[in-house]
Amino acid sequence: MPLVEVIPHKGTDPQTIATVVQLAKRQGKTPIVVADKAGFYVNRILAPYINEAMRLLVEGEPIEVIDNALVKFGFPVGPIQLLDEVGIDTGTKIIPVLEGAFGERFSPPANIIDAILKDDRKGRKNNRGFYLYETKGRKSKKTARPGSLSAARHRPPAVAAFRAAGGGALCDDDA
Repeated sequence: MPLVEVIPHKGTDPQTIATVVQLAKRQGKTPIVVADKAGFYVNRILAPYINEAMRLLVEGEPIEVIDNALVKFGFPVGPIQLLDEVGIDTGTKIIPVLEGAFGERFSPPANIIDAILKDDRKGRKNNRGFYLYETKGRKSKKTARPGSLSAARHRPPAVAAFRAAGGGALCDDDA
């Protein structure tokens, strides 16, 4: 992933921050300096994005339609494939932290993640997630049902991005 979160604390020397930012740039990464708060920046954006995808699943929307819609919207991968790539077990460890810090708006729909994990579906790492993978780690081919998602479905992640930026997740000089 090209993004790197640089997370200084109040006592971090500005030169150290600048050095880390330059190192990330030399490695071809895009560094952002963020506050040391729950979820930092990326998880505060991804959690509502993935939770909205889980709500769509609960409502009966096919996985492929959800992922394809977001890829067409400009994301490199859809939210469900992303969760499979990260690891469902790994990706869900942040949920209690975000719920504790920001409340119910960071809660996924009841029981969907628990049901997936109880079925030992961890994603690409064990070839079983929301998608099934061949032994070489490629997704099984599935045919998506024709359909599209309303633009209103992009609202929760956009609101999360606005709240994270305004809520101090990004920082400048006040690290």
